[in-house]
Amino acid sequence: MKEQLPGIILKLSSAELQQEVEFDVLLAYDILGDVNVYNKPEPQVYRRLINECTSLGKKSAFSTSFTELQSNLLKDRPPKLKNLICLVKHWYQLEKLGEPLSPQYALELLTVYAWECGNGVTEFNTVQGFKTVLELITKYKQLQVHWTVYYDFQDQEISMYLLSQLTRAR
Repeated sequence: MKEQLPGIILKLSSAELQQEVEFDVLLAYDILGDVNVYNKPEPQVYRRLINECTSLGKKSAFSTSFTELQSNLLKDRPPKLKNLICLVKHWYQLEKLGEPLSPQYALELLTVYAWECGNGVTEFNTVQGFKTVLELITKYKQLQVHWTVYYDFQDQEISMYLLSQLTRAR
């Protein structure tokens, strides 16, 4: 069963356009504080996060707190990749009614991973990129993807936590 985070589901509708858009507003904990999003946060930020997650028993409760870092990770990526991410997110919204799927940010990162594995070229076939992402989703148990742009394995407590996350069942 998918863990439900505290938040609000809002629906905006337009009678003129006869469309409705649903989106989640999730609570965010300011774990980063005044961290410069262009540099790695200090290890104590992650140690504090690990301790908070462990004490609350909610491992994904703070994912929304990292949207600035996530946005910065995608900022300099080509527009065509961002469009593919939008396509994957749209597919996610359509499929979300069935079996619980990964959080949206995980699908965004999986799309970036697929693009990087395809040599990270600016011009690529969107249909093939989408197909690749869907194939990766079906192989999620074999995947082990992570970036060390905003963290690394230098700090012992962080390293132990990261290794436990990388080796846990998917």
